Amino acid sequence: MGQIRKTNTVAAIKQAFISLLGSKGLQAMNVSDITRQAQVGRGTFYTHFQDKKALLLEVENDLLQQLHSDLDQMMPDAVSWFLNDQQHLQPAPFLLETLKSFYHNHVVVAQLFSEQGDPYFFR
Repeated sequence: MGQIRKTNTVAAIKQAFISLLGSKGLQAMNVSDITRQAQVGRGTFYTHFQDKKALLLEVENDLLQQLHSDLDQMMPDAVSWFLNDQQHLQPAPFLLETLKSFYHNHVVVAQLFSEQGDPYFFR
């Protein structure tokens, strides 16, 4: 029960952060904004994250790990497609899956790459 509550709390904090990243921007948002949006106390925030930067890094790492995992699962299909479908008449399934993965994470990707997002992400 405690682990589920912790998971839900962390997810709420991350979701609030991502939402505020788009509406307020990284520089303008503060921990109070995040906790208000997530409907958690400041103490709860600091139980899980040292500060806003630590939260940003965790959100970015979550995204990169998800994309890495998705790509790892697709690689055998990618190699098979390149070796066996010499005419490439059909779209590569691994490309479609990669696009689906980016679409699944499009809100986070868009917020991080936005003008108000992290200027150092993927640079």
